Amino acid sequence: MISLASLHRLRPQRTFLVAGTEDDYRQLFEEVQRTTANLYALATPRFTTDDAQEVARFIREGNGHERYGVIYFSVFSPEAAEALLKVLEEPDSLTTVVWVTPYPYAVPLTVRSRVVLLWGVHDPKVSSPEPMAEILAAMKKALTQEQEDAATRRARALALLDKCEVACMQDVEKAKWVYAAKRMLLRANLPVKFVMEFVMTELGFSL
Repeated sequence: MISLASLHRLRPQRTFLVAGTEDDYRQLFEEVQRTTANLYALATPRFTTDDAQEVARFIREGNGHERYGVIYFSVFSPEAAEALLKVLEEPDSLTTVVWVTPYPYAVPLTVRSRVVLLWGVHDPKVSSPEPMAEILAAMKKALTQEQEDAATRRARALALLDKCEVACMQDVEKAKWVYAAKRMLLRANLPVKFVMEFVMTELGFSL
């Protein structure tokens, strides 16, 4: 679990993206709330440009005391990144901001490249990964979720690809296919269905 102590050990870094659940967010929020009144908190399904502007204002308006922003979201609007880039380049030295999301790889690269990515309850480098067959079955099921909006569908695909990456860390060839699929979504912006079917085929899953 992410705690204030674990964040403090990483100083002078002040901005973090945590791969975690809403429970992780609540526990960190409650810990910070017990520590200081200088707290900005937000839990929202979609982190929008308006939310980003509020966070940017919070970071800019440092008051000379330790301050914390703790934000939970499922989907990060691509437009929101623009409002944050300047303050992420020059963060206030006494302000710590933590974004918590189940889908860290769905956050725009322009933001992810400026923050430290941390893992919440389970560190994929030491935890037992899910069986690949289960992950690929979840991918196939995800392709049927037509009612999801495009952003949620893309975020879910990236989360599943992340699980794939962890599951095949010891298999270099398979890891390369998963990495290629991530690049297709993050950089080439190819359709989710195409990318999911591509990686399932390359990993030997029958469609």
